[in-house]
This record gives sequence, C-alpha cells and structure tokens, in this order.
Amino acid sequence: MSAPPPLPALLVTGFLGAGKTTLVAGWLAARPAGERWAVLVNEFGALGIDRALLARAGDAGAVEVAEVAGGCACCAARVAFTATLTRLLRRGPWDRLIVEATGLGHPAQLVDALRDPALAGRLAVMPPVAVVDATRAVLYEDPARPGHALALEQLALARVLVLNRAGAVPDGRADALADALAGLPPWPRTVIPSADGRAPLARVLEALGADAGPGLLRRALRPPRGLDGVHDAAWRWSPEQVWDRGRLYDALDALAGDGGALRACGLLRAKGVFRTSRAWYGWQWVDGAGGHWQETGWRADSRLEVLALRPIDPQMVDEALRTAQGGG
Repeated sequence: MSAPPPLPALLVTGFLGAGKTTLVAGWLAARPAGERWAVLVNEFGALGIDRALLARAGDAGAVEVAEVAGGCACCAARVAFTATLTRLLRRGPWDRLIVEATGLGHPAQLVDALRDPALAGRLAVMPPVAVVDATRAVLYEDPARPGHALALEQLALARVLVLNRAGAVPDGRADALADALAGLPPWPRTVIPSADGRAPLARVLEALGADAGPGLLRRALRPPRGLDGVHDAAWRWSPEQVWDRGRLYDALDALAGDGGALRACGLLRAKGVFRTSRAWYGWQWVDGAGGHWQETGWRADSRLEVLALRPIDPQMVDEALRTAQGGG
C-alpha cells in the first residue's frame, strides 16, 4: 500500500492581539463540506482560551482542535508541541493542518519543528501567513517599542500578510502601511487588507502560489529579462533541499569573486538564502563587496537572485551550484 500524500500544513503567526484566532475561525467556518481539518494552537498562557474559541467555530467530528499551552512551541514547549502534533496526526486522516502560533513565538523555530525528521514525509509545510493589526503600526515602525524585533521577525518569514483592522485607520494610512510591510526584507510579500481580520483561505493560498499539495515549492527558474538596461535571473528550490555550506561558499565565491562568471556579466548585486544541515543562511554580494553570510530566520525555500549589466547564462549558474547540493 502506497503512503498517503503529505498533509498540507499552514502556520499562522503574528504578534499578540493581531487577530490570528479570528482569521483561523473564519477559515473553519468556511471549511468545504466533507473535509476533515486538524488545528493545533500554541498559547503562551496556561488557559486555553483560543482553543475554546476555535472549537466553537469548527464542526464536531470534522474539525479537531488540539492545544499546547504554557509556553512557546519554539523553545519551552518544543517537546510538548511535537508530541501533541504526533497524537493529532494519528487521529487522522486529515485534509488540512492549521497551526496557530503564540504571539510571542519565533516562527523560524516553529517551521523547523514542523519539518522535524520524525515527521518527514507526513507534512507539506507551506510558507507562513502573518496577521498584522493596522491600528498598532508603531510596533513595526518604532525600534524602541517592546516586541519590535520579534514582530519584525514574524513578518520576515511570512509570504502573505493579512492586514487586520485596515478600515480603522485614516484614509491612505492602510495603503501606505501595506506598501511598507510588503517591502520589508528579506523578500517582498503579498499583503491582504481586511476590515475584520478575515481573509478567504482560497485567496491566501492563491497569494502563496500554492495548490495546497505536495511539491509546493518545486524549483523554478525565472528567465532573465531586461529592465532598464539591467538583467536579472532568479532561482528557487524546495525547502527540503539541503546544501553543503562549504561547497556552496566556494561555488558562490567562484561565481561572484574576481574573474568569476557573474562578474564577467557586470554583476551589480546577488543575494540568496540557503538551507544547510547546520542552519539557514543568508548571503549577499553588493557594490563590489565580497559575499557576506549570516544566519537567517527565513524558512520558506532556498533561493538566489542576481542583477547584472549583461545577460546571465542560467545553465552556467546551475552547473556551478550543482556540486553544493546535498548535506553538510
């Protein structure tokens, strides 16, 4: 008997009070008839308030809500999170898994927990969705604000933002905030404004570029295109792809270093994120400076983007990186 396909798993994150539970409750209320969904809620406090609210929004028998309370699943409650998730999966089969993170959680570590080797082949982990409260924009704009760094970390990993309470701010403010949040590093993201914290799941999945099935982030090359005299090329690999950091470092250094093939193309900028067996790393080359490496909270996929004055040969880059694919 063949193994069942991986279960689509969607992580919802966002700071305290942003509206995560409202978003998930809306999805549960609109669940297609005949589908069975599992929901895992992580609450920092000891009382399961969110679980109680979501249980009311679901349909007994077709929706099961489990909870990990008393700490963040990314650290203090990591063992409890994995154990609870395993028990929940055993009570399947399910058509969809939704994980609601605590507002004090670190999403990168939560994605790592969902990709735990013990769960290999059982989950198709999608890029996270983050909820932002438009009336509390200062949290994201003021570095001195308590929680600022964590709030930005939650946004950095998300591929889609739901901008909650967008109608409660002055005209034009929501649009300006959406533009600012969409352009935050490390990569652009889609922002969906919402007056009441609800956004159809189908619209979110469309924005993720997902069909909610296996192979969500298959490697795809975007052919170079001319843009005001600048050529660019971009690559994307599945988050399951693990790179050998030493060989990757050598390959990128050879491409972007003095005499390298990308330098011969008139390299202007190159940046990427890569998963290695040790950690996820960001890399960039800009303004003639050598490659800079640092750990990153990104978990959606591995990717590389190159800007140059002359056309870039994608096959040349492919061949250079091929030796770096695989563990290490």
